[in-house]
Amino acid sequence: LVTSLKSSPTILDQHKISFGIQELLKLLNESGSSNYGRAEDGAKKERADKSTKSSMSQWLREKLEEADVLNVVEPFWTTNYKQADTAAAKSPPFFLKSNSYYAWLSSFSRFLISRSISNKNSIWRSFFYACRSAIRSNAGISAAEFLFPLLILDAVCFGNSHDETIVVRELVSSLTFDTVGSEAICSMNMREREKAANSVFTLIDLLRKWVDQEIEDRYRESRRRKRAANVDLESCTSAWPADIVLSKIRRLLDQIPLSLCASAASRVGMNARALQFLEIDSRSQIASSAISNAKKNTASYHDSKFLKSCHIDGIDLQLTKKLLGQL
Repeated sequence: LVTSLKSSPTILDQHKISFGIQELLKLLNESGSSNYGRAEDGAKKERADKSTKSSMSQWLREKLEEADVLNVVEPFWTTNYKQADTAAAKSPPFFLKSNSYYAWLSSFSRFLISRSISNKNSIWRSFFYACRSAIRSNAGISAAEFLFPLLILDAVCFGNSHDETIVVRELVSSLTFDTVGSEAICSMNMREREKAANSVFTLIDLLRKWVDQEIEDRYRESRRRKRAANVDLESCTSAWPADIVLSKIRRLLDQIPLSLCASAASRVGMNARALQFLEIDSRSQIASSAISNAKKNTASYHDSKFLKSCHIDGIDLQLTKKLLGQL
């Protein structure tokens, strides 16, 4: 938000970003004061509670100093920006109605924030609500991109099946290059479509990273403590139960075909990225069957099948050949 504030071209944009900084400072201060109070004895806790009513907590001040943004954001501790939410969030679909990457990301994010706010199960709703003004600013596009993966995860994990369906449709639409006759369904130019596709690819990479990191951490923990595998999940007090989150992320990724990602990457000129998706797709689809059938089939059978077919278990070999030729 600090970066967005510095790059805001208009006073109105600055006000939108400033409101977000003001609201986030309140949330962070409450969180820091709570943690500080639990760590101190009763007398210190009482003094901390009194001080936080009028001044920024020492915990938050130190964190802002470490991030080298204290001088920029401290004035917003005493501001009193207000926002009247008179305009309701638009209804889906968003991508097909948008003529730019910013318009799509902003309208989609606003919708996800509205869904999160009305969902009592979401622990991030106050955080998202504080940022609702910043994402409506062109200067706040970086903030919207930062929030996007969290908004998607929040909708998938804490929303209902309707929310998940909307998320999948929007992500798939951003990667689909269908046409009606000679006219493209989406009115975005290719440069804007490249930005949209890249945001989805970044989302996919980040979700995979979260899954891989969680699995790796569990493996290390199980080696360190033999009883780690016997943890009672029902007694877990976390609002983000790891097993449920992993399952939700995997289900979301399964609904975004890797072949579609490869095709979209190719259309916007990301040839290396397209080959990466094709490789992952091929490994996931044919590796296991190839190993199990290796002893049953002859080499000539495999060679003839490879040469005569444009697809092997859903893998587009023509696209692969085209991409290799363009690298």
